Amino acid sequence: MKLLDAYVGESNQIGSWTLIGYTGPGTKISGVTDSTETTNFLYGGGEYKGADGKATIGDGAVAGKIGWVAASKVALNEVAIGARWTLTVSAVESQSLVSYAAAVPSGAESLTPNFTALSH
Repeated sequence: MKLLDAYVGESNQIGSWTLIGYTGPGTKISGVTDSTETTNFLYGGGEYKGADGKATIGDGAVAGKIGWVAASKVALNEVAIGARWTLTVSAVESQSLVSYAAAVPSGAESLTPNFTALSH
């Protein structure tokens, strides 16, 4: 989030993981932009970016789009394979800022109790 906030402050655009200099946990998935994996999760850059990897604040392209996602590769207690932890990105156009809304899958609250605190 800090990398994206800094990128937004400098460019008034929201950029892909590659543009902002972020690499997800684990190893990069060959041939897939902005995606990594670990033993238990697949991580991705989401769906907010345009074809050029960035979206200008104010163009409507960043309203409530997923900017970060982790999908489970294994069952984790009551959490099924494929469950998704997401961080949704929205533009605060009047201030040239972005806001974040974190969501966890049902049954995962005890596994990641602080994840929703990323919302702001």
